[in-house]
Amino acid sequence: MQSGRSHDKQEPVIGPAPLKRRLFWFLACFMLGLAIGLVGKHLTADPRWLLAVPAMLALGWLFFTNPEACLTGCRKDDAP
Repeated sequence: MQSGRSHDKQEPVIGPAPLKRRLFWFLACFMLGLAIGLVGKHLTADPRWLLAVPAMLALGWLFFTNPEACLTGCRKDDAP
């Protein structure tokens, strides 16, 4: 006897990415920034090229994550 509900189909749960995948993208962004920084520093002798490391980490955070997820605890429901 079936009750009309289907327990077989469940909606996928969207949550944070697995740790291995997040670590992979973090290291990939870090290494790309480091490579850009080292090549730029080697070609121009300007150490400011190493700022590519935090720049790539920031771009990776914006591209591979949801920055709004960090703000969910800070938001108030009664805000205008």
